[in-house]
Order: sequence, then structure tokens, then C-alpha cells
Amino acid sequence: MRARAILTYSFGRFAFLLLWSLVAWGALLIASAVADSFSEGRTAFARLIPTQEATVWGWLGALSVAVALTVGLIGGAVFASRVTRGSNP
Repeated sequence: MRARAILTYSFGRFAFLLLWSLVAWGALLIASAVADSFSEGRTAFARLIPTQEATVWGWLGALSVAVALTVGLIGGAVFASRVTRGSNP
């Protein structure tokens, strides 16, 4: 393989790993907010939305939650479309 193809392949693998790590982190943040909502109520979910004074970590947390929700919605839509067509998922 040429050097350019190897570099492109490596970058693609890194981007894929980064995307799934954001999804996993967002899923953990959502699960934590759901678990805390039984005792704290709505304020547990308010922590997922960054304020104007938030650091990079606050914005990255919100981004990961948004990515996790998007992947969950797309995965649910793909699963539902396969079930309604009658094919096995």
C-alpha cells in the first residue's frame, strides 16, 4: 500500500474510534442523569446543558450526549425499519 492510503486508513480508524468513544461517554452521562433524576429531579438533566461560562469539558459532554442520542435514534430507526419489513435484524 502507498503511504497516502495507509495514512487515510489510519485516520479513518482514529476518527471511528473517537466517534464511538464520544457515544460511550455520552451514554454514560445520560445513564448518570437518569439515575440521579430519581433523587434530584429535573436538575440532573440540567447539568447536561452547558452554561455560557462552561469549560471545554462541559461543551464536550454536551456534544457527546448529542452524538449518543443521535446514534441511538438512528439505530432505533434502522431496527424499526428492518422489523417492519419482516427481515431479521
